Amino acid sequence: LPFRRQIISTPISDTPAQLYVLTGFLYYGDNITDMVFLVKNIFNQKINTLYDSRVGKYVGFGEYGMTNAAHYNSQKWKMDERKVEVETLCRYNARLFRRSTLDRKGKVLISRGEFKRSMLECSVMGFFPQEVRLSWLRDGVEVTTDVSSTDVLANGDWSFQLHSYLEFTPRRGERVSCRVEHSSLRESLELSLVCCSCFHITGPPHPPAHLLLIPSLYLMPVLPIVPPVAITLQLLYLFGCLPVFPPTCSLFGFICLC
Repeated sequence: LPFRRQIISTPISDTPAQLYVLTGFLYYGDNITDMVFLVKNIFNQKINTLYDSRVGKYVGFGEYGMTNAAHYNSQKWKMDERKVEVETLCRYNARLFRRSTLDRKGKVLISRGEFKRSMLECSVMGFFPQEVRLSWLRDGVEVTTDVSSTDVLANGDWSFQLHSYLEFTPRRGERVSCRVEHSSLRESLELSLVCCSCFHITGPPHPPAHLLLIPSLYLMPVLPIVPPVAITLQLLYLFGCLPVFPPTCSLFGFICLC
């Protein structure tokens, strides 16, 4: 469907019986190559002359309109100006209009939140246009149950946001992903997490000096008996103490099995 945009509307008199209006209209399709520029001179609600860029000249209506059209067509500067306006006024503004509306691609910002152990939230923020698809996956398989989502919400600045929630019972080692598909992305965007079991550990009250460690992160692959697959043992934030304070010396940290 063509777009119509009124460019100029200039009444030169506020007397109802004597009202003259110069109005410009712009019509174009999706590719903005087939541009039609119309300039209408209207007097007392009746069209007097019409310039059509497809014809390249003014056409008059009625006796006075035909006289005015002949006068306008004889003015080389005016005809040259109308031809140039198709590119400088019409096509230029059409590109700006499309760039800020139809062709606008807002960036997708995705975040993950946790309300409680059995619920995850995935939020997509600041995207444009409005069409977006958000899905949940568990170990690569799309989930269609226990999923709820808000409507696409307008931010008031031509961008939108969407929130989706997944209720589930976590299993150790399971990968849960939120996938977003949007026209501003070259490929789908995924945010994943792996369910882990974490334990707080403490060490001996008087550890040998060679066990003293500064805050560190360790990753060690181990093989459990059940199931017979490799997992990762993470020793997080293992702290030590100085030998000069033996009464308070201890080791502590967290172990996570994923």
